[in-house]
Amino acid sequence: TGAISGAPTTAATAANYTITVTDSASATSSKAVSLTVNAVQRTVSVVVAGNQISGTGTASVVLASQGDENALGFSVTFNPAVLRYDSFTAGADATSASINPNDSQKTTGKVGFAIALATGSRFSAGTRHLVVLNFTVLASAASETIGFGNVPIVGEIANVAANALTATYTPVTI
Repeated sequence: TGAISGAPTTAATAANYTITVTDSASATSSKAVSLTVNAVQRTVSVVVAGNQISGTGTASVVLASQGDENALGFSVTFNPAVLRYDSFTAGADATSASINPNDSQKTTGKVGFAIALATGSRFSAGTRHLVVLNFTVLASAASETIGFGNVPIVGEIANVAANALTATYTPVTI
């Protein structure tokens, strides 16, 4: 028995391949198979424990990393009549990163972040905790969305060569 594994970054339609195996006695066997490659999706998401904030609380921004990301920028959006942005702390996976916040538009519900690792460094593949946002609840609401926008910092992710990488940005409704 054996396994073919990996974390593909590019999707491919079904194609035919021949797999040949050799055992310890040098005997070989081949089999034709059809494989479809589904790329791993890179996402940046807002996560709130229990999907609620009351009084004061936090929202985390996490990256589902493919392991090739060096830097990213994004802006978090929220309703300033319901939530007040107070501050942030570095997430567990960004403590060695340079984090530059732009909270000049926090009163209009927009806070941006530029995060960069050292030259040549990459976030490891997997779920990476980038920043923890601290909020105060100003008014109750049936539901509220903390999402993403492109002001004051445009959403973009780059690899170590500064090439743009694609991502999906996922909001949370609390």
